[in-house]
This record gives sequence, C-alpha cells and structure tokens, in this order.
Amino acid sequence: MPWIKLWNRKHTLQHDYFGRCLWFLDNPYYNIKNFMTVSAGKGKADFYCDRREWDELMSKMAQEVFSKNYLPMVRKRFVIDRDLILKAARQVSRPSELKILSSAKLFERYEQLKKAYLRYTYFFWTPWAINQVVVPWFEKELNKRFSHQAGEIFKAVTTPVKRTLMDAQRLMLLSYKIRGILKEKMESHLQKYQWLGVYSLADQPLTKVDFLRQIQGIKYPKQFLRDQKQSLKARRSAFQKALRVLKEYPKLLKLAEI
Repeated sequence: MPWIKLWNRKHTLQHDYFGRCLWFLDNPYYNIKNFMTVSAGKGKADFYCDRREWDELMSKMAQEVFSKNYLPMVRKRFVIDRDLILKAARQVSRPSELKILSSAKLFERYEQLKKAYLRYTYFFWTPWAINQVVVPWFEKELNKRFSHQAGEIFKAVTTPVKRTLMDAQRLMLLSYKIRGILKEKMESHLQKYQWLGVYSLADQPLTKVDFLRQIQGIKYPKQFLRDQKQSLKARRSAFQKALRVLKEYPKLLKLAEI
C-alpha cells in the first residue's frame, strides 16, 4: 500500500484520538480507512494515510470547489455545522454542571461533541484540496491565457487581503503602546487572545510575556502601523485589479474569489 506523510506535529493521545483519527472515521462527508500515527520522538508524531484514498478525497473535495454553486453551498453548510459544534462545546464547558452528571450522560455529551466535530472537519480539509488540485489547475489556466500577466494575477489572488487574528491582535497591542494604555489593556487582551497559543493539550496559553515579545522589536511603532495599513490596501487593490482582468473567464473569476 502506498502511504503519504501529511504532517509532523505535536502529539498527545487525547488529540490523536479525538482529532486526527476521528477526522477520517465515520465522517458524514468522507471516509478514509487506512491511516496511522507514528511517534517521531520529543512529543511529536508523523501522520500517514493511504495515498490512493487521500488523492481520491482531494479530488472529490476539489470537484465541489469547481462546482457552480460552491460558495453559497459551503456558506450554508458552515453556518449549520458551526452552530452544532458551538452548542456541543458549551455543553462540555460547564464544570459545575458536569460534576453532577452520570457517566452515561457525560458520554452522551462527549458523543454529541464528537459528531459535531466530525462535520466541522470538512472546512479543515477543503484548503488541502484547493492547494493540491485547484491551485495547480488555476495556475496552468492562467499561463495559457495570460502568459505575460499570469504571475502577477496568481500572486494577487493568493496573497491574503484580510488580516489573520494573530496579526490583528498584534497590531492592536501596538496601538495600545502608541496610546500609552498597553499596561491597563494587557489583562483584557490576555483573556481574549491567550487561546491562540493552544493547538492541543500539549500546548500552553499565551502569556503576557509572549504578547510583549511580539512587539518589542518594533522601533518605530507609528511607522510600522502605517506601513501595515498601506500594505493591506495595496494587496486589496491588486486583488480587485486581478478580478477585473479575469471577468471574461467566469470559471477563473469564481476560483479567484474562492
């Protein structure tokens, strides 16, 4: 059987069972039967699955992306599955309530969270399918039709035009520093964003020191903020320009927006 190594990451038994294994088993959207986690030492593990099953899964998910009504469909699906996982997560997030439940009731809530999580993993795997199948096709088509502009268009539509939450909160910290309110804002900032440091049970929430390190090397905060705003504005402008160029090719335009 041909195997493909998908990643090497921090590893805990709890995360491996609830996360990696359940992503594939009994999933309502897809199913991969052959996969394994192999210890890589120092608290990490390598994750493998059957290459043929993986390629089939990527192809199947990519075909959904290529479909005419992909965005409306996936948005509708996302709202449903988001609400399911939030409801299930809240039911296992009340320690005082959980203490009085029987083992049977605790297991019932665990199963509800597992089922909701399984549905939600669809949105985790879609970007993999886009990277593996959709992006190469998109780039090939660009080179066919816009040989002199292909690189520029490709860069414009694959460069983020929205800030990640990590970037956004870092700039927020910088604005606090500029306004002289960093010390008084730090505690609320910590409570709101410390979870960004947690990927699995092996990780720890971010600390005040972690947040301060994010901005300590910036010598000219005001100029840095201006540069960041200008950079984002330029990326958004380039993206809109690329969409105008692609408007004669509906399929490429749709994929660029996705």
